[in-house]
Amino acid sequence: MSKRLIVPHRMPSRQVDISPDDSQSDPKTMHHERRRSKRFPIQLKAELHVGNKSFPGITTNISSSGLLLACSNAILPIGKRVKVRIINWPGLRPNEPHTTVVVVGSVVRNGSGFVAIQRMRHEFVRSSATAS
Repeated sequence: MSKRLIVPHRMPSRQVDISPDDSQSDPKTMHHERRRSKRFPIQLKAELHVGNKSFPGITTNISSSGLLLACSNAILPIGKRVKVRIINWPGLRPNEPHTTVVVVGSVVRNGSGFVAIQRMRHEFVRSSATAS
C-alpha cells in the first residue's frame, strides 16, 4: 500500500507562493524553486491541533510532502509537532462521501497568517454517512 498523499485536481482560484525566507524576501530577489514536490492550490476548511488547543484555518496549497495553512491565530515555534484535520476532502467517485484527512507533521515556517507544515504521516478517515 502506497503512503503517498493523493491530491485531487481542482481549478486554481488563488495560489500563494511562500519562499523559505518569506519574511525578508522581495519578489525581485526570489531564488529558484527548491521544493521537491509539486504543490496544488486547494482551499479546504481545516483545524490545526497543537496539544489540547485547536485553531481554525483553510488550506492554501498541499503537496505530498506538506501543506500551507492560512491560520491567523497560531504562532508556533519551528519544529513544533502538530496535527491538521482537513475537512471535506472530496471522494474519488461522484457519490462517495467526503473524507477527513489527518496530517501529522512539524512546523517549518510561520508568519503573516500562514503556517507551513512538513508532513510526517497522514490518514484518511472516511465518513460513515452516504452522499445523497
